Amino acid sequence: MAVMDEFREEREKIKNQPLKKKLAYFWCYYKWFAIIGVLLLVAVVSTVYGILTRTSSALYGVVVNSYTIGDPDAFMQDFMDYAGIDTKKYHTEINASLLIGNELDETTLNASQFIMVYMSAQDLDFAVMDADAFGKFTYNGIYLDLRECFDENELAAMSGNLYYMDKTVLDKIEEMTAAEEPTDDVAIPDPFHPELMKEPVPVGIDIKSSTKFTDVFYYEGNAAYLGITTNSPHIDMVKTFLTYLFD
Repeated sequence: MAVMDEFREEREKIKNQPLKKKLAYFWCYYKWFAIIGVLLLVAVVSTVYGILTRTSSALYGVVVNSYTIGDPDAFMQDFMDYAGIDTKKYHTEINASLLIGNELDETTLNASQFIMVYMSAQDLDFAVMDADAFGKFTYNGIYLDLRECFDENELAAMSGNLYYMDKTVLDKIEEMTAAEEPTDDVAIPDPFHPELMKEPVPVGIDIKSSTKFTDVFYYEGNAAYLGITTNSPHIDMVKTFLTYLFD
């Protein structure tokens, strides 16, 4: 008997059977088709739901080498309320899981790669670090010259809290790196004495006096420097965030 004939005969037998037997027959012969179909349906619904409910980033930052003592989510929600951000369209996030030490171990390497990848994708707006970690990234040229987004009066008001880089030294490091020369012996000037630099550039702001920040994130030595990344797509929002911190 041909396969199709057997199939028709089997279908006729089951047609008049009770519902329980029909379901048992269906499960026996078609369960894998049903399971695969359900999984595909779930995947499609999940994808469509994700597309329809996806929100755009309004601000993304990292807080490196801190101890989290408060609720970062509540902290960012409070900021979103302050800034009037539409939570149906946008979201904000702070990643406080990154650790960067003095040794180039796996933890430090992974954190550094994370920062560089997010910067390359223009997904990182700012970074908060202790003085040592901030210094490591300063001469990698990742921080924006604050004179590009703050006027003279604003910078003057922050003068006692600014972290400086010497652009002459940065240029030298970049030239040596391009020539594949070691840069370990390049002298790094004191970031808090711009008067001793040839070409001082403000790149960081000490935010340790913000109780809103220190109620959530704790740094040993109570020093935390915020730098805006050079390719941040949300510079104005970072400025609003800074206003929020000190308001």
